[in-house]
Amino acid sequence: MADPSPLAPRPTWPIAALLVVATVAAYASVWRCDFVSLDDPTYVTDNPLVAQGLTWQGVAGAFTTGHAANYHPLTWLSHMVDVELYGLRPAGHHLTNLLLHLASTLLLFAFLARTTQAPWASGVVAALFALHPTHVESVAWIAERKDCLSTLFAMATIWAYRGYCLHPSARRAAGVGLWFTGGLLAKPMVVSLPLLLWLLDYWPLRRPLGWRRVGEKLPLFALAAASCVVTFLAQQSGGAVQDLRIPLAPRLANAVVAYVRYLGELLWPVKLSVLYPHPYITGTPWSRATVVGCALLLLALTALAIALRRRRHLLVGWGWYLVSMVPVIGVVQVGVQAMADRYTYLPFIGLFLAIVWEGRALCARLGRGRWLGGAATVAVLGLLTLLTARQVGAWRDSTTLYERSLAATPESWALHNNLGNAYSRAGNYDGAIREFSTILDHAGHFLTLMGEHREEAHYNLALAYQEQGDLGQAIAHYQQAIALNPANLDAQSNLGLVYLRQGKVEQARQQLEWVVRVQPGYPAGLYNLAEVYRAAGEDERAARLYERFLRLRNDYPPAVAHLAASYEKLGLLAEATAAYRRAALLDPTDPATQAALRRLQPLATP
Repeated sequence: MADPSPLAPRPTWPIAALLVVATVAAYASVWRCDFVSLDDPTYVTDNPLVAQGLTWQGVAGAFTTGHAANYHPLTWLSHMVDVELYGLRPAGHHLTNLLLHLASTLLLFAFLARTTQAPWASGVVAALFALHPTHVESVAWIAERKDCLSTLFAMATIWAYRGYCLHPSARRAAGVGLWFTGGLLAKPMVVSLPLLLWLLDYWPLRRPLGWRRVGEKLPLFALAAASCVVTFLAQQSGGAVQDLRIPLAPRLANAVVAYVRYLGELLWPVKLSVLYPHPYITGTPWSRATVVGCALLLLALTALAIALRRRRHLLVGWGWYLVSMVPVIGVVQVGVQAMADRYTYLPFIGLFLAIVWEGRALCARLGRGRWLGGAATVAVLGLLTLLTARQVGAWRDSTTLYERSLAATPESWALHNNLGNAYSRAGNYDGAIREFSTILDHAGHFLTLMGEHREEAHYNLALAYQEQGDLGQAIAHYQQAIALNPANLDAQSNLGLVYLRQGKVEQARQQLEWVVRVQPGYPAGLYNLAEVYRAAGEDERAARLYERFLRLRNDYPPAVAHLAASYEKLGLLAEATAAYRRAALLDPTDPATQAALRRLQPLATP
């Protein structure tokens, strides 16, 4: 081993300080980023398991449920701690992600500096990890806490493994297993870590290889196998596994191409997107020539690394990349993406190692290589810092994220849908209609394959037209959504409400009575039918439905206020006054409620 003592021969704290300063500078604007609508509600803001903070019920649920089609209890616990500390203010959650990213950066640097005795080269590898723009997705996306947390556990595992290699003992081996278990419970992508440790045995630890090295890692392989089984079951039960929708041949083809596309992102990290749609879903599968060309390139690079195996960093770095990418390369397809920037978070470390150490060797062979290498390193890191800072800005809010992502992947129906929803929430209904119409106008293979999204596009388009006041278009698209899925009660109920807004009270009544008959406990159906009865002057029937609705949703101010108005028309002044008071507590700013209270107060019986 190159690390005979626990202390490096030269001080490394100045390099560590530079790493911290550069990383904080690159991510300075992350404090101003909001939660985004993609997965953040599922993981944090709308997740009852997390939104209550750290509770015994939440802790138990974290270990016993597969929420969000994943089993990563330590990630859930970390989100709960954040809510306990910061509430639902996003800046604090971003701070935690950044601190985890910094901790992984420093552990990676410390491990390499101690084992290679090359602190500056180690610092460059750590800086590339800290500052590469593809890693912004893992750090700036609150829902990707699992990336930052699992990688920190992976770095801690590697650090503990170094200690075990220096002074083997059962206690140190148990420590390695404990850190590895933590990584698996944060995100199971680290299942490849036992193989990565075997690669590190070859370099930089320089331990003699053999079956003994494999045998000592068998407990880690067993933990990894158990994690794979649990993860597959959780993702399959959560509907995340898309194997049945995407045949094996397109999955294998995309996996080969994705390995090469990631290399392109490594070298030219621009036009990044939060979602790169799978070519099979967009109806544009990879050509045979593309797949064969990528396969030949991968084989050539692998053969080169083997041929130059005396340069151990090349074989280890390339092997690290190939092995650590396997869990997310898409042979087992999870989701609809062809690749994802967040998947590079751990695998790119291997490529950084290979590039930096090969560049170091080249500079050593050149006369003024040290100065040229230093200048090139500063220029590259400076450029990456600027690109990363710009990419962090893409995560400012949902609208910015989807607009920037669509500029890179305009063929993504999911991004058009998400941007349309973001526009709708912001009141930009023209923009929403444009995005939802784009999906339907380009209804190609992916909508044939996944027909529920055609229904979703019609429904969202109807909502936007309804809010805009174009009721005819709203009705047309609600009807198309219903034709695709008659069980869509949201569309059925909203259609009745649009009829009411058109003054077609009888049509609205028939539509909504059908909805309530089919699903008596459906809150929107109850409320909308109550609105129809109230508009028809049938206040007794309206009041009964408002009461049923409020037993399901007791915090909706308009329902309470409208119930009070029905009570008032029925002459139930005491009940009306009590309901108006309740409505005023829920919404103190409603002038109609305040006026009704002033009118009824002298008349109501005490």
